[in-house]
Amino acid sequence: MQIETKIMKQVKNVLRQFGTKYITEGGALKRSTVISDLDKYDHDLMTALLSNQLIHDEYTEIIANTEVFKLNQFINMFEYKEFWEDSFTKYANRIGLASDNKFISDSSDVVLNFPYKDTVLKAGMDKEDADPDVGADEPFLNETLAHSEISELFEPKVLVNVKRYDKSGKHDAISFDDQDNLIIKGNNIIALYSIANRYAGKVKLIYLDPPYYFDKTKPSDAFLYNSNFKLSAWLTFMKNRLEICKKLLTEQGVIVISTGEDGQAYLKLLMDEVFGHNNFVETFLWRNTDNADSISKKSRSGVEYLHSYEMNKDLSVKWIGKNSENGDAPLLNKVKSKMLV
Repeated sequence: MQIETKIMKQVKNVLRQFGTKYITEGGALKRSTVISDLDKYDHDLMTALLSNQLIHDEYTEIIANTEVFKLNQFINMFEYKEFWEDSFTKYANRIGLASDNKFISDSSDVVLNFPYKDTVLKAGMDKEDADPDVGADEPFLNETLAHSEISELFEPKVLVNVKRYDKSGKHDAISFDDQDNLIIKGNNIIALYSIANRYAGKVKLIYLDPPYYFDKTKPSDAFLYNSNFKLSAWLTFMKNRLEICKKLLTEQGVIVISTGEDGQAYLKLLMDEVFGHNNFVETFLWRNTDNADSISKKSRSGVEYLHSYEMNKDLSVKWIGKNSENGDAPLLNKVKSKMLV
């Protein structure tokens, strides 16, 4: 028997105003997404909730002539079994780690932390991209203390030396449109922010093949910045780029990132934080060689990892493989018959 009180109905009605952002097409609550946005005092969500008279009356209180929203009490409602179905217990049929009686999976307070997480790292990948004023050992820009420098870094830049390639060859170009395919040479985070105004919310698929993090020194394909804090520098590098990628993706967008053994577990937690654990699709394993390098004395690994997420996970869209002549199996969207990877 499903129990649903007046306040529950009102909250569900408010959440449905946002389409499938908080409630799936099948009617399931995206619990972590709701709690995360409440923790961040999302302006649109808070406005919609407080505009509802019943919610306003139940969860606001006047203190020192100031109206206060009882956020913690409101969030506690979402921890009850299956969004209040069957009974009023938050423990039935749920097993998991908890902190202060809150399930970790329901809280945005439990995240992967690391040094310099609150900074931006430009991270030029070659000598041409290095800042001549600071050289290769560039600083981490703190989001609070270096706000002006970060704003300047993320300001859209002018694209120069633009060329157009077509069946007739290479030509100088002074403009492009949405039908053109762009290849941009330069620092990746600057390039992404330079196209953000034009393509925000319009990109269907992002595939990233970033420099890999290795515990031990490797002569190629390694992340070479700030060796004293190499892992935290790499995570900062990735976080900065994941955040702008999220802004570029459509509501049905997909992101897939390749990574190696040493960094994949850390990257998975970071992507859970940015894109939401509930939007995780799969970690695909790619056997890329039969003769793997022996970085470790104990074993050899010929496997790489591809973490994949949807912006808003849609269970009605299936990812399946299709055999091809060379034995590869690209993923297809079975519903729309479009290649995802």
